[in-house]
Amino acid sequence: MLGDRSATVGRAIACIEAVTHHRDVAVSVTDPGARHFPLVYVNAAFEMLTGYRAGQSVGRNARFLLTVRTDPSMIVALRDAVAAARPFIGCLVNAHRKGDHFHSFLIVEPVEIDQHSSLLVACHFKVGEDSPVLRLQTHAQQIEAFETAEPDPKRQTAAMAASAFKMRADAILTLVRSQIDRA
Repeated sequence: MLGDRSATVGRAIACIEAVTHHRDVAVSVTDPGARHFPLVYVNAAFEMLTGYRAGQSVGRNARFLLTVRTDPSMIVALRDAVAAARPFIGCLVNAHRKGDHFHSFLIVEPVEIDQHSSLLVACHFKVGEDSPVLRLQTHAQQIEAFETAEPDPKRQTAAMAASAFKMRADAILTLVRSQIDRA
């Protein structure tokens, strides 16, 4: 059974790589079915964003990117989402290999690779310290920004920026799912 899963994961990673390798969006893939939820794939844009080559990232839990400046509530929300193999949207402060910190708007979605298992595909978007998206830490806050009776233009701007990232991630995830379905 372990060999079957390994082969299935390998085929799925090949499909994901075919779709994401040359994209400008940083993509990482985690295997929630493996011990310690290791990264099993990162693309070239992820290497550029973080400074870590694939050989330095794959096999490790992505928490090595977190810093003391990362909001603890976001860490808990991300950890819970990964453990339950469910979607996550939020902003994290990550550390570049050189030690610099950067804000990452992270979108994580489970992608089924067979009837019994999935991989977690993450799209990482670097955002500046002054980015409006940093005002919205959760998807619920994005929705709330549009539904409030008295709209707050700053929150709506942030929600629009977050929605643009989400649309780019959704496009990549659709391609990934399509490629895996065809394999």
